[in-house]
Amino acid sequence: MRDSMHRFILIFTIVFGVLPLHGQAEEVANIFVQKGHSGAVTALAISKDGQFALSGGTDKKVIYWNVRTGKEIITWDQHTGAITATAISPDGKTALSASFDNTIKIWSLVTGKEIQTLSAFPGVDSAVFSPDGQHVLLGDAAGLLTLLYVPNWHPTFRFNAQSGAIAAVAFSPNGKSVVSGHADATTKHWDSETGEMVRNFSAHQRPL
Repeated sequence: MRDSMHRFILIFTIVFGVLPLHGQAEEVANIFVQKGHSGAVTALAISKDGQFALSGGTDKKVIYWNVRTGKEIITWDQHTGAITATAISPDGKTALSASFDNTIKIWSLVTGKEIQTLSAFPGVDSAVFSPDGQHVLLGDAAGLLTLLYVPNWHPTFRFNAQSGAIAAVAFSPNGKSVVSGHADATTKHWDSETGEMVRNFSAHQRPL
């Protein structure tokens, strides 16, 4: 029992960066054990300040969490398919979720209301906001990269990476470059302003 408690305190400290007060470990454990989703969690994002998380699952739910307390703040169930990607804007005011229902939904983290639904976005598996919050980069199962302009949610550019499904996308800190990870075990570096590929990496032995 003592070993189990020590393991819990160690994991808690590593994940949340704080050490539970002596004698409160069992209480903390109860706080952080939340049912949340009724199916597998398939998408996760964390806010820039590390205080909040956004999860999506096969139960078609999107849940906004307080990381420190482990409690649900908002739960959305408007999607009609499993969630495939989630993202939180840098200012922490807006969230995005993609689903097998071929839509992307934009949520207000201030009011808890749906802002907009974007249709005809099949197979989106990854999504990320740019550092300035002005764009969102999407990667899908067909190998298509899409850069959305946040003020109107219209595509700035779309191009086919021609490397199979895109499993991961990311922005550079200055937002001028993006990278994408592909099912053919390659990673590609792109210019986010022109949409041109800068270089192709192929060091991985297996698909990303």
